[in-house]
Amino acid sequence: MGRPSPTARVGASQQASPAAMGRQLVGYGVALLSVLGIVVAGGDVMNPLYPPLMRLGVGLCLAAQALIVVECLRPSRLAWVITAAATLGIVFITVGLLMAPPFPGLEWRTNIWLGPVFQFLILLHPRPRRWPWLAALSLGCWATVTVVHHLDWRIQVLDLVFTITPILTFAIGLACLTNLLLELRLSQMRRIHGEQETRRAEMLEAERRARIRLAHDSLLHTLQHIFRDWARPTPAEARELAAGAVADLRASSQSLDRHGWVSLRAELQPALTQEGCVVEFSGRDVQVPAHVGEAVVGAAREAIRNVVKHARGHAMVTVARFGSGCRVTVADDGPGFDPHAPPGGRLGVTEGILRRMEEAGGHAEITSGQFGSTVKLEWMTEPFGRPEPFGPMARTMISWLPLPVLAASLIHVLVFDVGPSALGVTLIWLLTAAVSALGMRQLRRAGLKSWQPVALTVLAIVLVAANYAWIPREGTNGYDVWTPSLAGALMVLALPGRRLREAVALAATVIVSTVASCVIFLGWQTVVGSQLGSIMAVVMYVLAPLALATGASILATHAARTEELHAAQRLSTDLAAERDATRLEWVNSMRRLAEPFLLDVASGAVVSTDETAVKRARLLEARMRDELAMWPNGSGITDRAHALREHGWDCTLDVRGVGPAERRNLLTVMSQLPEPMPGQRVHLTHRQGRAVATVTDPSFSMEQWHQLADDVDAVNDEDFTQLRTPAASVASLVEGSTQT
Repeated sequence: MGRPSPTARVGASQQASPAAMGRQLVGYGVALLSVLGIVVAGGDVMNPLYPPLMRLGVGLCLAAQALIVVECLRPSRLAWVITAAATLGIVFITVGLLMAPPFPGLEWRTNIWLGPVFQFLILLHPRPRRWPWLAALSLGCWATVTVVHHLDWRIQVLDLVFTITPILTFAIGLACLTNLLLELRLSQMRRIHGEQETRRAEMLEAERRARIRLAHDSLLHTLQHIFRDWARPTPAEARELAAGAVADLRASSQSLDRHGWVSLRAELQPALTQEGCVVEFSGRDVQVPAHVGEAVVGAAREAIRNVVKHARGHAMVTVARFGSGCRVTVADDGPGFDPHAPPGGRLGVTEGILRRMEEAGGHAEITSGQFGSTVKLEWMTEPFGRPEPFGPMARTMISWLPLPVLAASLIHVLVFDVGPSALGVTLIWLLTAAVSALGMRQLRRAGLKSWQPVALTVLAIVLVAANYAWIPREGTNGYDVWTPSLAGALMVLALPGRRLREAVALAATVIVSTVASCVIFLGWQTVVGSQLGSIMAVVMYVLAPLALATGASILATHAARTEELHAAQRLSTDLAAERDATRLEWVNSMRRLAEPFLLDVASGAVVSTDETAVKRARLLEARMRDELAMWPNGSGITDRAHALREHGWDCTLDVRGVGPAERRNLLTVMSQLPEPMPGQRVHLTHRQGRAVATVTDPSFSMEQWHQLADDVDAVNDEDFTQLRTPAASVASLVEGSTQT
C-alpha cells in the first residue's frame, strides 16, 4: 500500500481525542522526570556500601525508567516489560537489604527508584492489573525494610509524599490539557463556522459577478447588437456573433473548476515534460488546493517555455514546503535577461507568471543573471493566529496545580525540624500559601498579568536562597532544604501561558539561582553531594511545568493548524461543489432561455434584421438582465415581468434578492396591471414591506383605473400612477423572515 495522503493524515489526526493528546504530552513530562531520576539514583548502583543484590535491584528500576523514556517518546508496547523490571527491582532491593546488616545512609528511596514507574503506569497505562499490585508489593517491602532496619520514619514518610505529589500534579495537568484542547476545538469550530458563512457569501458574490461578466461579454453583447440601431450587424455578422455566443454558453457549462486538494508534484511532472524541455525534478511532494495547483502549474509551464525559447532547453524544478504552503523553483543555466526591463514584450512573464500567481493568492519572484535565471513560485495559506493559551476551564484546572506541592511542603515542615525557628518556618509557609492563593484566584479570573510571573519567580528564588542560607554547612542531609516545594508551587503558576522564550528565561533563572545559592552558602561540593537531591527537586518543579506549559502551547498550535488545514480542505471542497452546482444550474437556465433564439440566428432560420427578431432579442435581453439580478430567487417574478413586456409594457424590474413575502407582494401588484397604452412604462420595486409599481408616460387612463381591484393601494396623478400592496403585518413579516 502507498503512503496515506496528507488529507488522510489530517483526518487521522483530527480523530485523536483531547485526552489522548494530553496523555502524550504528560508522557513527555514523565520521560523528563525519569531522566532526572536516573541522574540522581545513578550513584546508588555504584555505591560500595550497598549490597550487590540491592545494587542490581536499583539497576533494574533505573532500566525500567530508561524504558519509560523510550516508551513515552516512541510508543513500543513496553508497559509489561517496565512493570516486570520494576517488580524484579523491588524484590532484589528488598532481599539484598534484609540479607545485609544495617549500614550508614540506608534509605528506601521510593520516589527516586519507583516514582516515574508509578507515574507512567497510573497516568498513561491505568490498567488495574498492573500498578495496584506493584504498589502493594512496594509498600510491603518498604514497611518490612523500615521495621527490620529501624529506618527514620520521617524520611520514609516524606519519600512516599514526594512519590505521590508528582502523580497528583500530573493528573491535574492532564485534566488541564484535556480542557485546554477541548476549549480550543470549540473555539475553532465557532470561528470556522463564522468563516464558512463569510466565505460562502464571498463565493456566491464572486460567482454572481462571474455570471454577469459571462452574460455581458457574450449573450447580452450579441443581443444588443441585434436590436440596437447604432450597432445593428449584417445578417452574416449576426450569424457569426450568435454562433460564438452559443459556443461560449456551452463551454461555460463544461469548464467547471476543479476542487479539493491535489498533489503538486504529480500535477507538475506530466505538464512540464510535454514542453520539449529536459526537466529534472527534486524535492518533496506538497498538497495544495486544486485552483492553486492549476495556477502554479500554469506559471511553471510558462517558465519552462521561456527556458525552451531562450536557454539551452535544460531546467531544474524543485518542489518544497514553504511554511503552510508550497514553493516551486524553476532554474536554468541560460544567458539570462533583465527582469526589470519594460514588460511590453514579455506578456508571458507578466500575465502567465506574475499575475497568474497573484490571482491565486501567491507570489512569483524572478531573478536572472549571466549564469542563468530562477523563477520562484510561492503560495501560503493565511497565517495562523496564535491560539489563546488557556481558556477559562483550563485556567481553572491550572489553578489547582500548586495544591499537591503545597501539601507536600506542609508535611515536610511538620515532620522535620527544618529551620531556625518553628515560627519563622510557619510564617514563610503561610506567606507563600497566601501568595499562591492570590495567584490561583487571579489565574481563574482573567489570567496572570505580565509582571506577576516575574514577581512569583523572584519570590521562588528568594525562598530557595534563604533556605540554603540558614542551614549549616556541616551536618546537612538534604531534608532540611524544604523550600523547593514552595518554589515549585509558585512556578507552576508562573510558567503556564507564557511565551516560550519568556518561560524558558524564567525557568533558567530559577535553576541557575538555585545552583549559585548552593555554591555560595554551602560550597560547590554539596552541589554533587548532599544537596544534589534538593537541586534536582528544584529542576523537577521548574522543568515539569515548563514542559507542560510549552508543550501545551505547541500542541495547541499544532491542533489549531491541523484543524485549520482540515477545515480548509473541507470548506474548499464544499464551496467548490456548491459553486459548480450554482453555475451549472444558471448556465442551463440561460441555455433554455437564449439558446433556441441564438441557434435560429446562427443557422439563418431567423434573419437578424427582421422586426420580429429584433423584438425577440430586446425581450430576451431584458429577461436575462432580470434573471441575473434576481438569481436564484426570481422564479415567477421574472416570468411575469417577461409576460408584461410581451403585452407591450416597458417594464423595469428594480429588485434584488427577495423572500416569500416580498415575492407574493410583487406578484400581487404585477397582476393588477391592465393592458398598457402605447409607450407606457412601469417601474417595479419593493421597499418598506410593500411592493410598488410606478406607471409613467402616461399615467393610468380612467379605463385602466377602473380595472383595478381593491387589494392594492393606488394613487393616480396626471404625471404618474402608483400601485402599492398594503403594509405588511408583523405576523406576515415574521413568517416571511422565518421561511427565508
